[in-house]
Amino acid sequence: MKRYYFSCPRCGSAERFLYAEYEPSRLWWLLFLIGQFYIPRFAMVEWKTNRTQCCNCLHVFTRATLPQSPFAKSAEVIAGVLLLAAFPPLLMSWINGESWLNRLPWPEHLLALFNGDRMLAMGGLEIAMFVLAALGLVVAAMANYRYRVRFAESYRILPEDPA
Repeated sequence: MKRYYFSCPRCGSAERFLYAEYEPSRLWWLLFLIGQFYIPRFAMVEWKTNRTQCCNCLHVFTRATLPQSPFAKSAEVIAGVLLLAAFPPLLMSWINGESWLNRLPWPEHLLALFNGDRMLAMGGLEIAMFVLAALGLVVAAMANYRYRVRFAESYRILPEDPA
């Protein structure tokens, strides 16, 4: 029998777990009515699905998230850096217009590619950076999926259904 990838924080067992029974709280209704009506609901669904009960000591806890592949982690970091690097020039060119772009030093081969139009060159660079970031996130998701499929072959991932 495969073990779980997490263990009980109280007794250390990794043998048998169940989904915890949910007892609603009035605080969630207050957040639901005061908030944006949907944000607390998503937080509650996430909290409810991660609640696990140990069958040995009956301790209820939130199980650890599934591990990510190292490639997915690095691809997410690279995509984040690309997006953070792309945002300030886009914002500056939107606020200041073409006058700000004219003061920047541009490589001649890049301007020749866009027929000397600096605004078009900036847009092309921004689009290229966003496409690279999106492509990196798609590749990260695929790598993470493959990693988790292999992970599920070695470990049990979800608790047993109490029914």
